[in-house]
Amino acid sequence: MVDDVREFERFTQMLKDDPDRAYYGFKHVSCADENLAIDTLMVTDTLFKSCDVASRKAYVALCESVKEHGGVVKVFSSLHVSGEQLSQVSGIAAVLRFPMPDDLFGLGLEDGDDDAGGFDHGNDSAEDDFYDFGAGDGGGNNRVFSAGSEPSMAEAEDFL
Repeated sequence: MVDDVREFERFTQMLKDDPDRAYYGFKHVSCADENLAIDTLMVTDTLFKSCDVASRKAYVALCESVKEHGGVVKVFSSLHVSGEQLSQVSGIAAVLRFPMPDDLFGLGLEDGDDDAGGFDHGNDSAEDDFYDFGAGDGGGNNRVFSAGSEPSMAEAEDFL
């Protein structure tokens, strides 16, 4: 569990420091895998418990592919705080070996379009939401930016 916490902290730090090396959501992570970019894949165990067989197969295939490409796969328990936090960012996330900007590979994803072909990801939160876990502004006011309401440059600089 300690390794899971460290790995998730590494992911959230990467989102802040080098966002082109931190992907989450099935389509983004799959695209990164197709380009052999995944160093570490993090997946919640709830994704493997879905009633939708096609969904389970898609996640299992992605995990196997990442392993075949030399990446590390970590399965997070949904009962642990790190698994709960991972669930808030779609339940699947990856730290990449090299930067991979969205537009570089033509993902062309629209807001709210990052799903696994309609698969139920096992959470009710919007999959494209980015939650800042604890950094905030020091006053307990953590900010949430979603893909549909990206901050202005001034807001982003204030946030960082």
